[in-house]
Amino acid sequence: TKSGKFPKGIEPFDGMDECVTWIMSHPTCKFDRSDELKQVKDYLKEKHGITGKVGAVGMCWGGKVCFLAAAEDGLVDAIATCHGSLVDKTDAQKVKVPVCMLDSKEEPESYKTEVRPVLMEKKFASFNYFKDFETMHHGWMGTRGIGTDTDFGDKEIRERYAEGVADLVNFFSKVFETEK
Repeated sequence: TKSGKFPKGIEPFDGMDECVTWIMSHPTCKFDRSDELKQVKDYLKEKHGITGKVGAVGMCWGGKVCFLAAAEDGLVDAIATCHGSLVDKTDAQKVKVPVCMLDSKEEPESYKTEVRPVLMEKKFASFNYFKDFETMHHGWMGTRGIGTDTDFGDKEIRERYAEGVADLVNFFSKVFETEK
């Protein structure tokens, strides 16, 4: 690629369709990571005695990974997505735990019209948290960088990143401090 930072033939300026096509055509980019997450949870319990609540945060297609994990009984206690990708109404219908969605200006309208309404019908709806970062590009929470090596050179992105981190901390704190 021109920058050397993205999959061969894909540049962030090419658009999401090209990037999604690339992701979907590579078997290592599978979405159901429940087996690996179970192994991590077992490891933390067996090696470190950690048995408390577990949360997961996914950026981009990691958001889809989180939604699938949230459909499994007892795998996670809450999930968050930062500029999550490939999430749909069917995924939302299967979710069993509270959800935080921090969306950029480039996420699909269906998140607002299809995904969020389904999540707000859940028994844990009062814990859900949704926020649109209308001036942020897809990838800002991962400091992906548009035209630079990092986004932290841009004051607004740096501030909105800090805001997103605070939102995540507040969301997980609220969910984990309260017995549902």
